[in-house]
Amino acid sequence: MLIFQLRSSDQQKGEKAPPSTKRTPENIKHAVGSDCSDGTGWVIANSDNSKINEKNFIKELINSFPEFKQIYENNKEDCDIGVNIVFGYFRRFCEDAITKKDTELTKRIAQFILRCQEESKDEVQNAVFVSFFENMDNKYLLILVDFFPKEFTSEIFQFLEKFDKATS
Repeated sequence: MLIFQLRSSDQQKGEKAPPSTKRTPENIKHAVGSDCSDGTGWVIANSDNSKINEKNFIKELINSFPEFKQIYENNKEDCDIGVNIVFGYFRRFCEDAITKKDTELTKRIAQFILRCQEESKDEVQNAVFVSFFENMDNKYLLILVDFFPKEFTSEIFQFLEKFDKATS
């Protein structure tokens, strides 16, 4: 039995979402037929030891993902609005990597997201949750969280549960 509210993007045509809003890894895995693992941690570093912030975010993103550069350049006018918009494009980039079963790229994306979360204390950190995780389809989220440490995965699901409760 599902006990969390599915977002409209998760619902099949004509289906109604269950009434409860609780979203946890255990509940979501039943909805999408996937399993959640605890994940593992790793050392996160960049070449010049600078921390990610709103000023250097685009540079760090493009340096970390040269394959994202064309997406950024094609949508530069939108992306110049701010990091929240960039994270929207980056989320779709991540979902595409997961769809293509590109495990190495998905792992690099997870490492970058974790690095953003750990290093940034500004708009970048906010965008990780608001523009990336909040809008990610559950089927992709469950795969991505397998690449995060258990503590960060718990933080993600706590945030999403609060968001779902506040918006239901």
